[in-house]
Parts: sequence; C-alpha cells; structure tokens
Amino acid sequence: MNEKMLGKFALVKLLALDFDGVLTDGYVFTDNLGNEFVRCGHKDDQGVFNLKSANIPVVVISGQKST
Repeated sequence: MNEKMLGKFALVKLLALDFDGVLTDGYVFTDNLGNEFVRCGHKDDQGVFNLKSANIPVVVISGQKST
C-alpha cells in the first residue's frame, strides 16, 4: 500500500461491520440439501486486505451460524 493510502487510514483504529448485506450483495442461494450460500465481492475483500495491511483490526459480526 502506498503512503497516500496509509495517510487516509491514519485515524482509523478498528473496522467493525456486519457481514450480511455489507460484505454480501444480499442474495442467498440454497442447494438441494437446504444449505445456504451468499455471494461476496472481491472489492470488499481488497478493502479488508488494505486495512489489515495497515495493521488496522477488522471485526466481522454476524447473527448467522457459520460452519
């Protein structure tokens, strides 16, 4: 990450966010066994990666059970 980007994150100490509808597009897919799947975007992944590269903790909160 370049210095300009690091400067933008200088005041950020922590990112805490919900998963469903924030890191997903809101769609839920089910298979024939009833298992649920969601769709996530790579742009969000890149943003989380950038924050973690700047040593900013990222906390993802969800009410859904995950395996």
